[in-house]
Amino acid sequence: MFRRLGSSKLPCILFAGVCALTATLCGEEVVAPKPASPPADVPAEHAQKMAKGLAMFTKQVRTILVDRCVKCHGKDAVEGKLNLATREGLLQGGATGPAIVIGDEKNVVFDRARDSLLYRLITHADEPHMPFEEDKLSDQQIEMLAAWIDQGAPYDKPLIENITSADAWTKTVLDDKARAFWAYRPLSRVAPPAVKNPDACLSPVDNFVESKLEERNLEPNPQTDRRHLIRRAYFDLIGLPPEPDDVDAFVGDASPDAYSRLLDRLLASPHYGERWGRHWLDLARFAESHGFEHDYDRETAYHYRDFVIEALNDDRPYDQFVKWQLAGDELAPDN
Repeated sequence: MFRRLGSSKLPCILFAGVCALTATLCGEEVVAPKPASPPADVPAEHAQKMAKGLAMFTKQVRTILVDRCVKCHGKDAVEGKLNLATREGLLQGGATGPAIVIGDEKNVVFDRARDSLLYRLITHADEPHMPFEEDKLSDQQIEMLAAWIDQGAPYDKPLIENITSADAWTKTVLDDKARAFWAYRPLSRVAPPAVKNPDACLSPVDNFVESKLEERNLEPNPQTDRRHLIRRAYFDLIGLPPEPDDVDAFVGDASPDAYSRLLDRLLASPHYGERWGRHWLDLARFAESHGFEHDYDRETAYHYRDFVIEALNDDRPYDQFVKWQLAGDELAPDN
């Protein structure tokens, strides 16, 4: 969406980010609780289920949690305020509420795994998916965790004996596989791929498109005529159709830089910020009224709307745009 990161203009891009929720985690050594044996007055049926669940935990569940869950939820980070290192943390849940549904120790409500938030997250029925899509737990692992929760989700001891990081709650863990994702890789220059039909490429970007088309034995669409080209540019950049005189002038302009000049003129239009600012405002869930049943006006909301539009029209660097939104009152409290 923003045309530059520093000062050079770039194509419009949308920014979408995700922010991981974190919570306070004490940096002291965690003292291992006593094994999760049921109280003496727990009904025999419940005691048997707890014992069965404890056996499942020691043989299989512990390995699943340690290998797949605890690195982001208890070891070096506590994302979403969910700490699975201890049973207490599991029962407490995270930022979005209790992780599992079992009831209290003496009146345990068993067979409720599928009502639990944790189950919905690991089955990817709810967002955010845990783990990520490409690392989803196997059906067998999911069913094992569900059966364990149905037995009361007992632990024999914490998953981590010592928690030494006092700032674990501030960290988000990115392993090597996550860092290989394109969005986290450093920028680098890449040579455009060679193609069989170089005449179809008007810019280096076209080489990448053409190479993929050739891989699939597809032919590119023919070049559009200038009358359609100017309409596409207008609708894309400012969201409005061109005037008939503008169309005629562009169609009749045979100079090689006619299209570049057209794009520069549209990018300089105040309508550009109005057109593309909408996308950022949608992501920020901007509204000038409260909505729903108490639909009162937010009389000063227009200041933020105008700020976003002006940022685009002024070609404000993206990093400065974000800083002003996060801490504008701190950076310039009198402005």
